[in-house]
Amino acid sequence: MINFHKYGFLDTKKLLRYVENEQFWLHRYNPIWLFIYRDIYKPEIAFENEYCFIRFFMPEVGMCYYPPLGQKNIEDGMKKILKDCKENGFDINVAPVDKRQEDNLRNRNYDLKENDFFASYIYNCEDFLFYKKDKIKRKKVKKFEKNHSNAFYREIKKEDFPSILEFIEQWHRQISDLNDKVFYEKLNMIKSLIEQLYEFDLIGLLLCDEEHIFGIAIGSIIQNMSFLHLLLALPSEEGAEEEMLSCFCKRAFLQARYLNIEEIEMKDTKNKLSEYKPLAIEPAYSTFRL
Repeated sequence: MINFHKYGFLDTKKLLRYVENEQFWLHRYNPIWLFIYRDIYKPEIAFENEYCFIRFFMPEVGMCYYPPLGQKNIEDGMKKILKDCKENGFDINVAPVDKRQEDNLRNRNYDLKENDFFASYIYNCEDFLFYKKDKIKRKKVKKFEKNHSNAFYREIKKEDFPSILEFIEQWHRQISDLNDKVFYEKLNMIKSLIEQLYEFDLIGLLLCDEEHIFGIAIGSIIQNMSFLHLLLALPSEEGAEEEMLSCFCKRAFLQARYLNIEEIEMKDTKNKLSEYKPLAIEPAYSTFRL
């Protein structure tokens, strides 16, 4: 049996070393992603010799295992996972599997399915700095800047949390089709991110003036890739979302060339980035299809 324990802050820092060394670009391999979604997916982790094991509970599927991280030959690691499944009475659910690991598992007769739900879209940060290729978005940004000539963006501070809570409530009231469950999930995400803002070296930005917040964006950097974990803007303020994304990319571009957005975030924004062709789509695989 693998000696799993509840995934926490110190594990996030330790797992980051595995991910940095292997250069995984799948959004869900980002240790910060696991941390901010820990209340939903209940991730557990174990570090054993050369392997790192992760399992989590997916409501639609059941208990799922990441492929073993930390070693190129994963056969022995998978044997440990299969044994853990058998001892605990779990089905063999493996996800997410990136492209490099896919070949390893298929060669060992695992029936993997490409799962678009997990795909990550890789863009050039520079594309969104000024929307040079998109007249519609550029026009929206100019309208926002005209209506809010005193607006600016700045780094989030932990003491901003009460003001951010007020912004979240306002944002929630304007999203008529957002159920309470999703709202509280977003709220917990933001709370987790802001609590560890400095410890995780996160990029956290406010789009605001002296009296109002129009949007927030929070992301992280791994090597030359920026990961956008959260972007919220008031729907009532036309152009605020486009301006917020532009601000995030301007800040992220100081440290990273690329922008990584999970496919589900694309759905949340109704494919508002679809005018830009991704540099790459990082596919993900699993033993199930949602």
